[in-house]
Amino acid sequence: EPGYWYSTLAEQAGLTWRVLSVDKIISRDCHTATFGRLVLSHGHPACLEACPASQRVNTSSPCWVDCFYRAALGPLADRPRGVTPTSGMDIAQLVAAWEKPFATEEEGGCAPLPEWREGAPAALDGRSSPRADGRRRDVHLS
Repeated sequence: EPGYWYSTLAEQAGLTWRVLSVDKIISRDCHTATFGRLVLSHGHPACLEACPASQRVNTSSPCWVDCFYRAALGPLADRPRGVTPTSGMDIAQLVAAWEKPFATEEEGGCAPLPEWREGAPAALDGRSSPRADGRRRDVHLS
């Protein structure tokens, strides 16, 4: 289930995880833009319009972040007890917005990174994967 955290028990310390498959690798920038746009579409347009022009597209600006949280959690998200089960987006909407960038490009998702198109899945069987510049980078999968 998306959004759940799994912590191992003390007796499982030292155990490792292994990736069984990777469906698509996308850029952080594209994911942030797509996810942010979808979440902000649930908020009041006046929030972002009130931000200085330079902050309307800067996802790390305080104004953009405030509008994002108000859209996701409700218009009173900045106040004590301002978030209620009916304020903001429900979990299904948030999960759909998070997953949208991984959809096909035809469905509005992000383009896969170049190294993905060049066969990175085959390289994910071990400890490294190719980069666009031909060098390899370590990937700790197991």
